[in-house]
Amino acid sequence: MSPTQPVDFGLSQTAGSAASLQDRVYAELSEALMAGAFLPGELVSIIELARRFGTSAMPVRDAVRRLHAEAALQIEPQKGVRVRQPERAEVAEIVRLRLRLEPELAAAAATRLSGAGLERLAGIARAMGEESQAGPPSRFLQLNKDLHFVLYEAAGLAVTLQIVRTLWARMGPVIRLYAGHAAFAIAPDTPWRVVEAVRAGDATAARRWTRETIRTPATILLADYASYMTTRPARWREAG
Repeated sequence: MSPTQPVDFGLSQTAGSAASLQDRVYAELSEALMAGAFLPGELVSIIELARRFGTSAMPVRDAVRRLHAEAALQIEPQKGVRVRQPERAEVAEIVRLRLRLEPELAAAAATRLSGAGLERLAGIARAMGEESQAGPPSRFLQLNKDLHFVLYEAAGLAVTLQIVRTLWARMGPVIRLYAGHAAFAIAPDTPWRVVEAVRAGDATAARRWTRETIRTPATILLADYASYMTTRPARWREAG
């Protein structure tokens, strides 16, 4: 395992039942994939993951099997576990699904998110504006994931949310790779636009923001997918 920075999962095998532990390991590994903690094609060590989780290998193997079934990881005989690098057509399909599902989550959340949830959204947006995209990518990508899911979790659409999480687990490593290229730089005010939409209870603006944040980078990525998947930006190579 060689993510940009080690992920401190902070789990203990003493917490909860075996089934609960397996679910927690699965959830945390899914979150790590969503937040771009791994690169496409990266080999992942079950033993190393178990060490980071503070568990035996068994719950990690269970999580890996589940994520293999969801096409986020692939199990390779005699080699181990690898983070999947999807083909261009698969990414295009994922993008189409995200464009259908995520704007509706954002629109629903815009009329529901308030109080502490809204303050948390604003805090993440503020941190994203302060975080330099020229620095290590792990922090920025974590904030980006958190911004979207603080919003989406407020929508009250549990089935749609679970589907979107699965899509993000498959796309997170791709986002991790392409986001290192200058063409994908995010303007500092971009995160604030969704905060303003939610503060105004403007579902249309929230929906529009979400579509733009998916469609704009996807258009650039899909126009030259092979190049972005094979070229590691220098600052990312150094960070890794």
